[in-house]
Amino acid sequence: MQKFKFKLDGLLKVREFKEKKIKIELGELLREINGVEEKIAEANKAISETYEAQEAFMRDPSAGQML
Repeated sequence: MQKFKFKLDGLLKVREFKEKKIKIELGELLREINGVEEKIAEANKAISETYEAQEAFMRDPSAGQML
């Protein structure tokens, strides 16, 4: 007796392959998003540190030549 073979097995394999490919792409995109979010956080931290340093400098009396 022959083994039963579904006619749509090929289509199922193609679908599974596409699904795996999309999951890999999604993982790469999520990794890129996390990297960009980290860069934004670093930039915001640098901006706030710069403003704080500027405010500290302006609080102290200083000569016009220093500005």
